[in-house]
Amino acid sequence: MVEGFLPIATEGIILPKLHHHRSVVSLPESLHVSKSIRKKSKKYRLTINQCFDRVVEGCRRQHGPRCWLYPELVRVFKEIHDAGQLNSVVVHSNTNHLAAGELGYTVGSIYTSLTGFSAENSAGSVQLAALGRLLSTLHFSMWDLGMGGAGMEYKQNLGSHLLKRDDFV
Repeated sequence: MVEGFLPIATEGIILPKLHHHRSVVSLPESLHVSKSIRKKSKKYRLTINQCFDRVVEGCRRQHGPRCWLYPELVRVFKEIHDAGQLNSVVVHSNTNHLAAGELGYTVGSIYTSLTGFSAENSAGSVQLAALGRLLSTLHFSMWDLGMGGAGMEYKQNLGSHLLKRDDFV
């Protein structure tokens, strides 16, 4: 994960995934949190590194049977998580229901979101906005949201822009 490679798995084979462009948010200056998301965020609370297994379950449920989080990769990710090098980030509703979450990691002052899920309307946007605010508070310089393009408008709503791979690495 250190050299700009995203590990991804297919049927138990780990492959590097190389994007030609990355969707990134320059922190803190480019982060945008809409008024409607700020209002909705009052119903949630953010926790870090407390629900790894439940985040994996949520991602598998949302992304279906072909989700790249195969058992062997999850086992390795769990070890990395337990060693403090992979993060699980979630928002819980006021009723303590796991509403949205993601897995990600840090290299230097860059945080990379790997995958996530949302179990309630707008909860994924709230989770991303809360994480973006936390990353800004902790003085991260960049937030890597992975691939951009069609269907990824929610990333643009956060203030992301496309960065060429050569400029990213």
